[in-house]
Amino acid sequence: MTVKMDGFGNLTGIFNPAGSSAKPVGTGSHLDTVINGGAYDGATGLIAGIEAVRILKESGIVPERPVEVIAFAEEEGGVFGKGCLGSEYMAGSTSLLRLEQYRDSSGRTPGEAAAAVRYDKPVYGEDFGWAKNRYHAFFEMHAEQGIILFEKGKAFAIVDGVVGIMRTRIAFTGQANHAGTTEMSRRQDAVAALSEFICTAYSYGLVNNGKIVVTNGKIGVLPNQHNVIPGEAWSVMEMRSDSEEEIRKAMDVLRKEAGRIAEKYGNTVSIGEHAYVPPISFDRDLIGAADRLAAGRDDMMHLFSWAGHDAKIISKTNPAMMIFIPSKDGYSHCPEEYSDSSQIAKAVDFLVLNMLEADKCI
Repeated sequence: MTVKMDGFGNLTGIFNPAGSSAKPVGTGSHLDTVINGGAYDGATGLIAGIEAVRILKESGIVPERPVEVIAFAEEEGGVFGKGCLGSEYMAGSTSLLRLEQYRDSSGRTPGEAAAAVRYDKPVYGEDFGWAKNRYHAFFEMHAEQGIILFEKGKAFAIVDGVVGIMRTRIAFTGQANHAGTTEMSRRQDAVAALSEFICTAYSYGLVNNGKIVVTNGKIGVLPNQHNVIPGEAWSVMEMRSDSEEEIRKAMDVLRKEAGRIAEKYGNTVSIGEHAYVPPISFDRDLIGAADRLAAGRDDMMHLFSWAGHDAKIISKTNPAMMIFIPSKDGYSHCPEEYSDSSQIAKAVDFLVLNMLEADKCI
């Protein structure tokens, strides 16, 4: 393959034995991982793309379209704290101004970090948005990162879409005071209020299991002293669902609950502006073709992705879909992450079939 790197650090291998100028068929996934993560998240989809090209080459198949295998940069957000920055750069789905607001641990912007890496690549920003409307079809193979495929004993899944995500900051403000001299009945403890809200949000998720997930994973408290009653406590609440209606309904319910809890503990509550990405569905034509190719098989199923992926970003301007492989025991983002090689092989074979089907549709 001919190899190139863009201004952000996304790496592409191009297989084009026919010398075609048609829109390419793309595949690939991200190369980065989370701290203390596993070996399969992202990297499997990249290796699958390379293996797909090897199969084509060794089989003597000359595709009518170029095939591009992509290693996306900064999907997990480990460097700049925001996921899918590499695919957003490629797709032009953000702005350079917004990208430059992010900083790495050294305080560098993405542009400064890219300039410090001496690769033969365009200047950062020069090729921004180069993948917008580029692909005839794009396929991402990825570990499910959940337990459904593993429990059902399926080899792979056709992914129908990616859930929507809403994040909002919930802050309770009470009154900081001495932890020893203030009677319990006179306290306005912000942590007590936040704790009840977090449990209430968790219970809402349990009652609506399968429809929505609710997480309060980022928490802060002020003044954060062992001998001071907390005067302020906050959490970033994240909700995910494949239904926009479910997310809105949950937000309405939990907003009312936050008000009730604040009153109970003598607090005030503020609910910050929502950061919201709606659910998306992958290309219906590609999914229909995949269904036809999988007709009669009992080792596959359909799933919705409850994690974000680069294919979601690429799908905004290009026909795209995903293929999931099982994650043993549902483990992901940890060293125990594992996918069986025989099931990976089945999914790669299916990936190749889908790429060839897309290649035929000139």
